[in-house]
Amino acid sequence: MVGAIATTVIVTDANGAATFTASKTEPTALDGNDAATAQWISFTNNAAANVAAGCTAIGDFTYGATGATGTSGAFTDTTHAIGVKWDDEVRDNNSVVSSVSNTYVRATATGSGATNTVTATSYDQYGVGVANGSLGLTETLIGATSSAFTVTRTTNSSGSATFGVSRDAATSAQSTFRVNDDEDNNGSATAIWTVAPSSTAIDASVGANSKPTSFVPTRAFTGIAVNDELEAQIMHVDSANDKMIVQLVGYDDVATASVTQFAEYTWDSNDTFFIAGVAKTQAQWETGLAAVGLTALDDIYDVTNNGKLLVVSTSNVSEWRR
Repeated sequence: MVGAIATTVIVTDANGAATFTASKTEPTALDGNDAATAQWISFTNNAAANVAAGCTAIGDFTYGATGATGTSGAFTDTTHAIGVKWDDEVRDNNSVVSSVSNTYVRATATGSGATNTVTATSYDQYGVGVANGSLGLTETLIGATSSAFTVTRTTNSSGSATFGVSRDAATSAQSTFRVNDDEDNNGSATAIWTVAPSSTAIDASVGANSKPTSFVPTRAFTGIAVNDELEAQIMHVDSANDKMIVQLVGYDDVATASVTQFAEYTWDSNDTFFIAGVAKTQAQWETGLAAVGLTALDDIYDVTNNGKLLVVSTSNVSEWRR
C-alpha cells in the first residue's frame, strides 16, 4: 500500500549533477516491520520548470558512477527509478573479506625473515564496515615453519584491520591466512613463500628430472606424490616481471615422505616457449598464462605434450613447456 507521494524539485549544478537525499521515518523503531519501510524514487524531466528557468531540457539520467552500468550507474530501464528498502534490523556482523599485500614473497632466514601483510574488513548485513570489532587470524601451512603474527586486531572506523606477518625460514611454503570475527564470519587469503629453483634433486632415485632446474612431471597433479613420481602445477603468474610460481611435488626416499617446493621461475626473451607442444613467442606464452592464478591452477603434466621447466641462465636459452 502506498502511504504517501511527495514531489521534490532538484536543480543540477554546473556539471549537470544533482543530489537527492532520501529519508524515511521509522513507524515503530526496531520492530522488524520492513514491509512498511520502502520507497520508490522516480526521476522525471520537469519540462515546464526547465523552460521557466531558461534551462536546457534533460536528455537522460544516470546515477552513481558516470558512465557505469547496472545498479551502480546507468538506469537499466526507461522508468528512471530506484527502489529503496529501509531495514530497521539492528546491525550485526555478517561477513569478513581478507587479502594479502603480496601473493608471493621470497623466503629468507636473514634478520627476522620475510614479511607480508594481511588486511581484513568486517561488514554488517548492510555492507557497512563494522568499527571497533575484534578480528582473529589463524594460519594453515603447506610446508614447515609457521609465520609469526599478532593473533587479534581491532577494526578501525572503516571496519578494517591489518596484521603484519613474518616468516623466518629459507624454505618455501604456502600460507592460507583465515580472519574471523566474533561470530566466526571469515575470509581467507593465500600467500606463497618462494625459493629459487635448486639443482638438487627432490627425489634422488629419479635423478635430473626431479631437479627444480630441470623438472619434468610424471603424472597429473594430486599434491601427494608416491615413490618415483613427480608433479608440478603453476600457482601464480606475474607476467609484468616475467615470473611464475610453481608447486613441485616429489618423494624423499630417505624420509619416505612427499616433498613440496614452491619455486619462483623467471623467463626472458631468449628462452623457448611451448604450449601443448606448439612453439610460442614470449608474448603468446604470457597470454596463455593470463588465466592462471590461485583459483585457476595449471597442471603442466600432459601424456602427449608433457610440461618441462628447464633453467639454464639469463644469457642462455631456458625451456618452458606446459
